[in-house]
Amino acid sequence: MSSGSGSDCEVDTSTLKSLVENERQRRAARCEGPSHLHLTSDAALDSSCQEPIQTDKAPNIASTDDEIDDSDHDRDFNLADCELNSSDSDDATLAEIKRRHRRRKISSRSAALDFLSIASTSTAVEIVSSNAVTEAEVGSPSQPVESTENSVDPGPDEDLVHNTEDNVDNRGRSRKRVRNEDQWKKNLIRSRRNAGESYVSETGKSFKARALPPPCGPVCPRKCTALISEEERRKEKEFSNGTIALVFACENLHKHRARAIEEARELEAALYAKRQEIAKYEEEIAEYRTLKALLPV
Repeated sequence: MSSGSGSDCEVDTSTLKSLVENERQRRAARCEGPSHLHLTSDAALDSSCQEPIQTDKAPNIASTDDEIDDSDHDRDFNLADCELNSSDSDDATLAEIKRRHRRRKISSRSAALDFLSIASTSTAVEIVSSNAVTEAEVGSPSQPVESTENSVDPGPDEDLVHNTEDNVDNRGRSRKRVRNEDQWKKNLIRSRRNAGESYVSETGKSFKARALPPPCGPVCPRKCTALISEEERRKEKEFSNGTIALVFACENLHKHRARAIEEARELEAALYAKRQEIAKYEEEIAEYRTLKALLPV
């Protein structure tokens, strides 16, 4: 009985050990990372999880141009990985484990980035210092040599004087009107003739200025000399000459200055007023003559 019971105990103990080992392997297989499969005891598991994180040691970076590889961080065992995959944890514990796991990853990544920036800065400083050349190695600086290719000899002052007459303005031909001398002479002759002044015609014939005709003698049946004085005759002559000049100016505006419409209208109005005044003056002269003829001398 004793031997039988001892063998049964041994069988039960070996079976229990095998079950415990299988349970450990199953738990280790559920954790992230391939290194968890090599853990053999709970003591080793606790000791590896409680080890402090080494922040002074930078990750192994092959090249500065390559991206950061987080595979080395994943190979390190972390208790949060096992706790995160365990099924017997509540929601609050899982949230705390996730936050702790996220903070550890961020801290390790920032440490790697700081090391990368320091390494790149030190490399650039070494390159600049190696390429620096001292003044003693090069030697004393040489004196600057004046280039004679681009130098210009100003020469004497007389050569620099420019004649302003030779500087011709090369602007294009202007559209300024050119005076027509023949037309100008015709207009001048016409204006002098209308004003009663002396002029020379186009054919070369000279005309004297218009003057008052001599007064009628005593043989005049209407007695013009007695009825109309010299001053009235001169006033009538000048008034007629002014009217003729005004008519000529108005016609000239209609023909050659079509753009001055307002001015032409003003001249036409003045001409109309002048004609009305002439008609009134003629009526007064006729009445005066009639009265003089009827009245006894």
